[in-house]
Amino acid sequence: MKMVKQIEAFHAKFNLSEPGEPRLLSADVAKFRIVCLKEEIAEFEEAVANQDLAGAFDALIDLAYFTLGTAHVMNLPWEEGWDRVHAANMAKVRAARPADSKRGSGFDVVKPSGWTPPILDDLVK
Repeated sequence: MKMVKQIEAFHAKFNLSEPGEPRLLSADVAKFRIVCLKEEIAEFEEAVANQDLAGAFDALIDLAYFTLGTAHVMNLPWEEGWDRVHAANMAKVRAARPADSKRGSGFDVVKPSGWTPPILDDLVK
């Protein structure tokens, strides 16, 4: 995936990650990355409120960049995890009515009876 390779190059340039096994972040690194992710969500909210399409687009890209970067710093196998989550998501169904959604929205996609979540444990051990 081109984006994953670009994230790897960015983190190598600035010496932001260490190779190794999948791991949780230290408390200070986790706090920093969470702040950054929240900033990007706030920027998206602001752009939407201001009807700024380019700003919304930029915020979404930055959010994805920080998300992929965080997974990279944690040494998570993003592509395999993505494939498994995607397959599980494709087994969901569109909510027939807002009452069928825990979010109360007809825009929601929900877990049908018998749905199984993706298994990721083997990717992080």
